[in-house]
Amino acid sequence: MTQEKINISIISHNQANIVKNLLRDLEKIENINEILITINTKEDIQELRKFKKFPINFITNKEVKGFGENHNYAFNSSTCDYFVIINPDVRIKKICFKDLIKYFNIDNTFLLSPKAVDESNHMQDNAREFPSLITPFLRKLNFLQKNKYNDSHDYNEVDWVSGMFMIMKSENFKNIGMFDSKFFMYYEDVDLCKRIKISGGKTLRINTQTVIHVGNHQSHKSFKFFYIHLKSMLYYHIKYLFK
Repeated sequence: MTQEKINISIISHNQANIVKNLLRDLEKIENINEILITINTKEDIQELRKFKKFPINFITNKEVKGFGENHNYAFNSSTCDYFVIINPDVRIKKICFKDLIKYFNIDNTFLLSPKAVDESNHMQDNAREFPSLITPFLRKLNFLQKNKYNDSHDYNEVDWVSGMFMIMKSENFKNIGMFDSKFFMYYEDVDLCKRIKISGGKTLRINTQTVIHVGNHQSHKSFKFFYIHLKSMLYYHIKYLFK
């Protein structure tokens, strides 16, 4: 039986120093066909070129592009059976792709994500319900329950998962229309999962697989990123206003 091809897409924003740590983790994992690393801003990547266990395809942008546009381009750059998105600030704790992709046998499963914890092993809420316009403000005021989905089960069917780690069947990702590149940053993961839900597909968080996610929360620290976050939020809600 031919081994199924798994491609991994990573975007670096002058983050070669932490991408290097992620690649060290990935070297311990079997069944990776190719890693596509998008260099979104000019940086020294000589250390990344030293990794030889698996083919690495570097995509160097002449101008900065958004999250969705970058991953769409990487997806179209190489053929695979499964397309995996991983943020540079993710560290692999317990991942087996062979076990993960078994969950695609559940009817109409389009997208999977592992459970995420922080560096102190505290559960993160990388799986959430679809947001309303006031959801960010309620979260800020701690009026919403975090970690709504019970991780005592092997998996949860959820509304949406964070784009920090996603795995999709390539045919499903293509058929659903990939990412909406009108989102430069933020809400593109919510939007993708929303379209999956509308089409009758499922998004699952797999609790038997775990990654460590640091997360920068840049929109909490910078007016520029706060503006981008707000713009994406409004676009998302206008897009689904009558749906």
